Amino acid sequence: MASVGAAGKLVGRAIDFSRFLRMHFQPSDFVVVKMDVEGAEHRIIPKLIADGTIALVDELFVECHYFLWSWIAVVRNWTWPDCLHMYQGLRDRGIYAHEWA
Repeated sequence: MASVGAAGKLVGRAIDFSRFLRMHFQPSDFVVVKMDVEGAEHRIIPKLIADGTIALVDELFVECHYFLWSWIAVVRNWTWPDCLHMYQGLRDRGIYAHEWA
């Protein structure tokens, strides 16, 4: 479980999601991910793309966090159009990506 620390940052345990995917799944598996990670999606998804593990995900439901006045510091520079761009980039890679709120 996470808690809010100094400067509005979430403090909690984390895993390397790319490593988790590589260890537990292979390309023939059908993998569905529900991601609600309080702004960390803006770091996790680019890493999955960069290291290629996004190819292990067939369908992705993401709550994209954004808002200038958010209590989550990392999302203050993100806008709804940024989220739409992220979803489109995933779809362009063959990932069925959906907004989840």
